[in-house]
Amino acid sequence: MISEFPLFLFTLLAGLSAGFCAVRALVPVTGWQGRRWTVPAAALALLGLGLVCVWFHLGRMERVLNAMANPQAGICQEAYCAIVLGVLLLIELVMEVRGRKAPRGMSIASGVVALVLAVVMGFAYVGNYAVPAWTDWTTVPLYAVADVAMGAALVGLFEPARYEKPALLVTSVVAQALALLTFVLVGMHFTYVGRSAAPFALAAVLTGAVPFALAMVARKKPSAGLAAAVFACSVVGVAVARYAFYAASIL
Repeated sequence: MISEFPLFLFTLLAGLSAGFCAVRALVPVTGWQGRRWTVPAAALALLGLGLVCVWFHLGRMERVLNAMANPQAGICQEAYCAIVLGVLLLIELVMEVRGRKAPRGMSIASGVVALVLAVVMGFAYVGNYAVPAWTDWTTVPLYAVADVAMGAALVGLFEPARYEKPALLVTSVVAQALALLTFVLVGMHFTYVGRSAAPFALAAVLTGAVPFALAMVARKKPSAGLAAAVFACSVVGVAVARYAFYAASIL
């Protein structure tokens, strides 16, 4: 297991939450079986689990305090973005649980903060010159674009019928296509620095399967099985790519 495994889980879980928030700002989600509170609850749970993984990465309270006191550190910027996003989601969750519909502006605000979080995740590694495989511009879309791709798939998992509408279908296809391109470019960079590109090729194949699965929507109504397959391919593809990315720190 890689030493950065807690960070891998953090960026995967919190990234999925961020991508979900970003996409739902464009494609409103009514919630699991019509329960609106399940949307902020799911996003908040994923974000919270991700932050717990950061705790395991840092290990001790003094390290947490030192990290939070250094605004120039990527992990500090990630933490503060995640906290702001968490507060917005918590407020929305409380409003929905109490029967008050949260204003549209709240989902848009959380979507903007979520995008900032996804971008900050990528920039946190670009400046790490100790690992040549990380110091490339493709690192940023490896986080930001991949998070949006996973988020679109999670929206579809919540409401498969949304794939019948152009908003989610186009968003998902474009996001997955850009994620595929990102994996190819990151793989080329890894080859250039003497690392294996095989994991990124596998991630690209998994991600590339999503548009083909979504093409079924044109022939019949989307099903829960289709949405689950799209979600699984997207998340596993990103997980494979991210794991390989962190493994590059092993000399």
